[in-house]
Amino acid sequence: AKWDNLPDMTPLGLGNALLALTEWPAVVPLWFLRDLFVCVLLAPVVLFGLQRWPLATMVALLAFTMLGEPLMVLQRPALLLFFGIGMWVRVAGNDEAAIDRMARPLSWGLLVMAAVYLTLRIGRIPIGELNDSLQTSLDILLRITMAAAFWRLTEWVRRSSFAGFCTWLEPYTFFIFCSHAILFEFSGIAFRRVFGNYGDNLFLVTFLTLPMLAVVSAVVGLQVIAWSRPLLAAFNAGHGAPPLTRSSGLEPRRA
Repeated sequence: AKWDNLPDMTPLGLGNALLALTEWPAVVPLWFLRDLFVCVLLAPVVLFGLQRWPLATMVALLAFTMLGEPLMVLQRPALLLFFGIGMWVRVAGNDEAAIDRMARPLSWGLLVMAAVYLTLRIGRIPIGELNDSLQTSLDILLRITMAAAFWRLTEWVRRSSFAGFCTWLEPYTFFIFCSHAILFEFSGIAFRRVFGNYGDNLFLVTFLTLPMLAVVSAVVGLQVIAWSRPLLAAFNAGHGAPPLTRSSGLEPRRA
């Protein structure tokens, strides 16, 4: 049981439980936050390289993605590559129109990736049995094409009836992002007892309910800590909590 898997009450044990220094943390999603902190610390170095030697820097990030896991700098070295791609897009001075042009062909690539994964599924070929380099390559291509598809999807959302709600929810996204996986991990304990595990008939209830619970919890939680600047700094990057009511409607597209 998760409650029995408590860390050693030593500096290293607590460090591993929270930051995955030498082994997996107490709650698995914390490894992602740990890697996120490392990426933020390395961001100035990556930015320096992109401003002076962009192509060489991206090649180095790709090499680190493919070969850097044993170094334990990052649990998933690909995260730094994705950081670098995002920074490169901005350093190169691309505006939204340019990003739209890049995203269009890449988003169609998602269909190709879906076909690849569907072929593996039909052929009953486990992803885990593929060569490590091939697994990493497929993962990178899937995430890049999916990011492009979601970029294009945002344009549809902006012009849909959901635009007002999404605009209102936007200030909460960082808090949702940082808290949802931890909430899933522990709320899932209770939900699995009632609705079963993945593959059970009622698992769909868990699948649909937990995301909504994460959004509601983040909105309520951010409002609760809105009075405290230290808490906002610790849990919401210093940003204040927006009012619960906000005008809806389509915001003008940035130039």
